[in-house]
Amino acid sequence: MPCGLPARLAAACALLAAAPARADERRVVAIIDLTADGDSRALHEAVYTALNSHWALSPMNTEAFNAALQGDFLDEDKTPLADAAKDGAEADDKLARFDFQPASDAARDGLQRLTPATPSAVIAPAADLAFLAGMAELELRRGKDAAAYFAFAHRLSPAYAVDPIRYLPEIVDAYKNAAGAHAPAVKLSIQGFGHAWIDGVDRGAAPRTFDVEAGWHLVQLAGPDLMTAGKVVAIDRDQTIELGAASASDETRVQRARRALAQLPDDAVARAGAMNQLAELLKVHDAVLIWKRKEDGKLLVQTWRDRAPGFSALREHGNEPASELLEPLAPPAPPEPPHVAPLQPFVPPVHEDEPEWYRRRWVQASVAGGVIVGVVGGILYARRSMSVALDPAAQWPPR
Repeated sequence: MPCGLPARLAAACALLAAAPARADERRVVAIIDLTADGDSRALHEAVYTALNSHWALSPMNTEAFNAALQGDFLDEDKTPLADAAKDGAEADDKLARFDFQPASDAARDGLQRLTPATPSAVIAPAADLAFLAGMAELELRRGKDAAAYFAFAHRLSPAYAVDPIRYLPEIVDAYKNAAGAHAPAVKLSIQGFGHAWIDGVDRGAAPRTFDVEAGWHLVQLAGPDLMTAGKVVAIDRDQTIELGAASASDETRVQRARRALAQLPDDAVARAGAMNQLAELLKVHDAVLIWKRKEDGKLLVQTWRDRAPGFSALREHGNEPASELLEPLAPPAPPEPPHVAPLQPFVPPVHEDEPEWYRRRWVQASVAGGVIVGVVGGILYARRSMSVALDPAAQWPPR
């Protein structure tokens, strides 16, 4: 091996050590869109592209989570509230047409449709539907049932008021009487896991037994990790009901956490807690947050890490490349590797086959030397004989 090869090999190892990290070694960064409009979506895509080509950072590879962190916010109440509103409109229309039994049925159906909605979002529509059901029952000359629904509307919304200009005096009086009556207390045992909401009020963790007034109640089980489940039930004695709230999917939990983070005011402590919860769901330690300022519509960008200082300073997005927005999260770039000459391949000397023995030079030289010696010897011998024969003083045969 040439003496320069070890040095070149060491330089090559140093070059590999300074190479960018592999994709599976880069830190994963979540991109969280807190505005959900066209501008923020475009910036989201730009940051995603920048992360794909970054030497130390990478985007999440979970398609469901990436989708949950952008686009329109999850609205779990949209369908239940819309369906309940249709039933309420139908009940109101039937009352106007003096079709009281279908009006009562529509109002009660609307109440049941509200049970999977967020407990705090159902108070007002449930009170309206309970009042419509009470009016229908009153017109059907079922005063006790009417009073039960009117009392239900009052429990749901104690500030609920009946407009004396719009409604007949007997309806106004019936509602006031029901709202002012005191129903006996009964025990309601809820079998199921989650937070128990009774008539829109969080009553604590279930399973548990609660004190309630006799009459109609909207009972729900809810929680950040659960799909809301509930029933509208009439309770006239101690009673047990079972509610099974299914677990929410990971995607739904991420969508809820994202919406909660977007709805928080600019309070560092509150936002830090919500961000930690979302990061735990996503299993990430770094994030880029994008939203739009309401005053002037400017896009704002902020990064977050699960270590001090947490959130970076707010940055107004202009024309800078998306890769520049990642600088607070990126570690220092590795030093440039030293310049080394490219490795030259080792070329061994060409091996020549040895010639046959008679082609070897020393053999040929020996043969040629022998021939020359023989020829010279022969010539000298011939000349000697000739010299003896020509000598006149010589006698033959010698004495």
